[in-house]
Amino acid sequence: MDLSTVTLRGLSLVRCTFRERDLAGKDFSRCDLSSASFVGAKLAGAVFQRAILAATSFERAVLTGARFEDASAKAAHFAEASLEGARLDRAALRFASFHRAEAAGATFTGADLRSANFSEAVADGAKLNESKLAQADFSHASLKNVDFSGADLTGANVHNVKDGGASYARAVTTRIRKTDVDRLEAEAWSPPPKPSSYP
Repeated sequence: MDLSTVTLRGLSLVRCTFRERDLAGKDFSRCDLSSASFVGAKLAGAVFQRAILAATSFERAVLTGARFEDASAKAAHFAEASLEGARLDRAALRFASFHRAEAAGATFTGADLRSANFSEAVADGAKLNESKLAQADFSHASLKNVDFSGADLTGANVHNVKDGGASYARAVTTRIRKTDVDRLEAEAWSPPPKPSSYP
């Protein structure tokens, strides 16, 4: 079905599938897209402002410059998605997964990201200021020049993050979990090569 001329704003599209579709620039604002699938979809510049995205999957989707301000996206799945320059300010993203996402320059100002998963994500230059990040997992993430000013990072996992130039001004870092040296050594370990066989 060709959706290029269809107005979707405000519709209920619960559990709908848009896998691999080209929906760049489409306006989904105020839609109910709970449990919908956008796996692998092309959504550059798409608008999801104030949309309901509970458990919605954007895995491997192209979301560069997309707009998610004030969206309700609890447990949404953005693993391996391209989110460069996307705006997720004030979005409700508790338990959301951004595992291995590319989110350089994205903005999450004032977002609720408690227990979110950013493991192995690349979010250099992102803005996470004034956001709720308690228990969030940033292990192995690249967070260079990220703005964490005023964020609540209580109990967050920052194991082996690369955060050169990041700002933590006024951030709450109580019980933050820093790099575990023993774990890092174990992760880097590889078995020795097998000895050469002789005839």
